[in-house]
Amino acid sequence: MDIVKPADVRDKLCHYIKKGGPKRYYIGHKSLDRHYGVREGSRTDWSGYPASGKTELMIETIWNCSQYYEHKHLINMPDAGSKEEIIAKLFHKVTGKRMEKYYWTNEGRQETDNLATVQELDRYLPEILHYFKIIKSDQLLSPSQFWLEAEKMQSEHGIFSAVIDSWNHMFHDTDGEREDKWLAKTLQLGNDIVERSGLHFHTIIHPRSAKIKDGKLQPPTYHELKGGSEWGNYAKSVIIVHRVKSEQFSEIHIEKAKGANIGIKGMIVLHFDIKTGKYYETEIIGNQLIRHYAQPEGKEEIEVINSAIVPDTNFYEVDKNEAPF
Repeated sequence: MDIVKPADVRDKLCHYIKKGGPKRYYIGHKSLDRHYGVREGSRTDWSGYPASGKTELMIETIWNCSQYYEHKHLINMPDAGSKEEIIAKLFHKVTGKRMEKYYWTNEGRQETDNLATVQELDRYLPEILHYFKIIKSDQLLSPSQFWLEAEKMQSEHGIFSAVIDSWNHMFHDTDGEREDKWLAKTLQLGNDIVERSGLHFHTIIHPRSAKIKDGKLQPPTYHELKGGSEWGNYAKSVIIVHRVKSEQFSEIHIEKAKGANIGIKGMIVLHFDIKTGKYYETEIIGNQLIRHYAQPEGKEEIEVINSAIVPDTNFYEVDKNEAPF
């Protein structure tokens, strides 16, 4: 067994110093930045209960990276439905326009007043498929197969990240092996691939079961995921999106942020505008309630929601176009 000598690593460390470590990308929300950014050569695991908004936030994250940094993404999203349904979801995120004639909020069924047109489809579809690469085959892939395919396609298609939604809908090629042992081996392979390639892997995982404490739904942790301890052992970044139905906002819990320049654990609050498909932060300035939408660093897009004095008790109850997701 040999040991590392200065000559073995000096050139790479010089490159490391010049770059300031692995590159980390700002994703548009100021309050989130101290906790999380998308880092090259890493992974982000997303979780939350159904209708919490985890897929919406993950898609917004990768779309912001496309807008700000020209990132391209390989997409495997069987949980979202057919290829047409997947593209419709991406189209809503990119344009703010829906392809469905109605949707549901806490107020009930809402008729879509920003319905996409065929002309808009023709305008935006090439852009969507430029940034989001969707595999044609309907073959059910294992996570390892998908990740290795992303690595193969990295140079030809300029892939920066590979997206799984959801882990539960992938083929688990355990071949009789214990699930936790298979999971550990698979996640280690994922880490090996991102570290050698510089890719980023986004994965959505559903919790096993809900936690209730004092009659209130508690946010899941990676311990509630199938094979929980292995997710914790091999994770890089873990984000839990949590929303209680009686509330009009989502808690974004950063459960793990591994890597010196990623960020720190913590929790922030984001609102979701179900009409446009965008997340935003809120702030009271004087007697105005302000929406801060995601923007590149140094830029800002705000919207004044209410010019009247806003009582603290209604701070999160913005309008009926809020979630559910």
